[in-house]
Amino acid sequence: MQEVKEGHNYELVITNASGLYRYRIGDVVKVVGFHSQCPIIEFQYRRGQMLNVRGEKISEQLFLGALKKALSQWPGAHLVDYCCAESGIMGDSSGGSDPHYQVFLELKGVRNLTEEQRYKLDVCLQQDSAVYKSFRIKGSIGPMRVQLVASGAFNELSKKIIRSSQVLE
Repeated sequence: MQEVKEGHNYELVITNASGLYRYRIGDVVKVVGFHSQCPIIEFQYRRGQMLNVRGEKISEQLFLGALKKALSQWPGAHLVDYCCAESGIMGDSSGGSDPHYQVFLELKGVRNLTEEQRYKLDVCLQQDSAVYKSFRIKGSIGPMRVQLVASGAFNELSKKIIRSSQVLE
């Protein structure tokens, strides 16, 4: 821990006291500062987790970068939380037959997004991923569908998941 540097990413590894067993849990974090000598970390992404509706394999980190780029172009918008799902896992509720990404955003500072703002996220991802862009140009992947959720929606969902998992135990 004493060797970490601010601004760098690290994968978390859990080790037992003797150091004989190590468990890679796959979470990558960024050191964003220090409190005394203890690093303050920010979750970045989970290794190996990819968005993939046609073989384009978009990492969480790449998607989040595109989202932050789009957010910087939406005046007053501040990201609280988000979720991106592949349309295939949503069944008939995803709307349309072409595979696409369904994005749910909880934002502060804005009540609604214009269609142009919603499409900007798709444009930003195309700028950051040549493979995604090629699939979009060919029409193999449809445009993202961006939905705003109510304030506190992700927090409520987390609570509900925790409650339901406790019932199962």
